[in-house]
Amino acid sequence: MSQPPQQQSRRMAHILSEQKRRENINSGFEELKSIVPSCRGCADSKAVILRKAAHYIQTLENQIQKLKQSNNNCGGPTISTPPNLSSPAMSVKSISSGNYLIHIYMS
Repeated sequence: MSQPPQQQSRRMAHILSEQKRRENINSGFEELKSIVPSCRGCADSKAVILRKAAHYIQTLENQIQKLKQSNNNCGGPTISTPPNLSSPAMSVKSISSGNYLIHIYMS
């Protein structure tokens, strides 16, 4: 026995919205894989991608803190880290008291 047209329409709308949701999630994971150095070119699971992304963010936060401390200790307005092939390069520039301009880029 087939479903009434209204139920079929609601079911199809649900299927399409779920499909779009999955596509958005997968697109987000692909974007993460392209940003996180240890995920590039790997066929990692979504759980592994999330763990690696969290670790990468923690690493970047630690580097930012070290650069801020280094900047405060030397009194100079700008500190740059040399580009490194295995990690992101960063520069921190003090633009006013307590405000910094932070550049993070991949080499």
